[in-house]
Amino acid sequence: MAMRNRLLTRRQVLQSAAALGIAALGPVACRDRRRPGSAVPPGEETATPTDSPTRAAAVPGLYFPPLSGDTWETTTPAGAGWDPAAVSSAASWASSHRTTGLIILHRGRIMYEGYWNYGSRRFAGDVASAQKSVVSILVGAARERGLLDLDDPVSQHLGDGWSKAGPKERDISVRHLVTMTCGLDDALGFVAAPGTAWYYNNPAYHLTKQVLERAAGIPVQQFMEETLTRRTGMLATTWRDRAAMKMPDGSSMTGLVMPARDMARFGLLALAGASWDGQPVLADRAYWQESISTSQGLNLSYGYLWWLNGKASHMLPVPNPTSRPGSLIKEAPADLFAAMGAGDNRIYVLPALEAVVVRQGATANETSAARSSFDSEFWKLLAPALPAAP
Repeated sequence: MAMRNRLLTRRQVLQSAAALGIAALGPVACRDRRRPGSAVPPGEETATPTDSPTRAAAVPGLYFPPLSGDTWETTTPAGAGWDPAAVSSAASWASSHRTTGLIILHRGRIMYEGYWNYGSRRFAGDVASAQKSVVSILVGAARERGLLDLDDPVSQHLGDGWSKAGPKERDISVRHLVTMTCGLDDALGFVAAPGTAWYYNNPAYHLTKQVLERAAGIPVQQFMEETLTRRTGMLATTWRDRAAMKMPDGSSMTGLVMPARDMARFGLLALAGASWDGQPVLADRAYWQESISTSQGLNLSYGYLWWLNGKASHMLPVPNPTSRPGSLIKEAPADLFAAMGAGDNRIYVLPALEAVVVRQGATANETSAARSSFDSEFWKLLAPALPAAP
């Protein structure tokens, strides 16, 4: 019973994240602090599905927008082989469920872009646990530069006493942090031997950023800018303290603030195999493939801080998780992988269809940090729009 009570504190953490949502950010991060979900005043940006394609790329393949400015080529649902009516239906449903931004890319071009509920192209919000997939890329960048190895003990970078597990903490590696198999509870106390249990441990995950800072010798914001955001044009993406969410030592957790277009840029990077316009952001191809593949035998639907669809079973980010049969999102394409966070913030990547779908907003129908009925209901509507995979 004591262990269950310790694990249930996780629900409190998640409720805090959901409560923060988009609206809880400060005035610098938000254009408007009015309540998401209200009607958009006249003159505000609303849904802007593209009506006609812009110029075609000079060469076939993925298109990448410039690293600065608002220029971004477009296409149409019909031109991309998608069903326009089904796209419109899915977008309409999303707009009525507290979505502030929805972007669909096809081969890098914007096929649909809509903003509602006081969202706009400039609106930036905390993407909650979708940040984890960004950190996955940063861990790969650090590994590629020889700053750390996945099998490094966490104590090698943070020193002894970073947890409440005593000497057993020395068996916990960076790999255990990024696969959610560290064997600790939310208070960082020992529960199980590392690698023997899967549990979506937010406080333990947040230590990964401390590991990155110690390994690189610079703040995680600077490391992210040098290795990721400047190289992909994600120029409005930044880390912010979450005053309402605390680590076991009382320090604030940090949230990643992103506008929808930066989320789309990150999804395009993932679609391109961690490369941008032919230049590798991660040259370590082995790490990238491992990160978007099953990382352990406990939760087949989890990689290195990425969620994976189409697996035989999945576990959810809830207290005392158990394995459930079937795909994470049975209504979505089996090859989908995603960055998923509280508030139903999503970056879905669809490799076979060469598409990215971004949803930014506040909680729609969420029941846990990364999984909610939003996924099923949204994909029931969007799936009929999809062309047959090549």
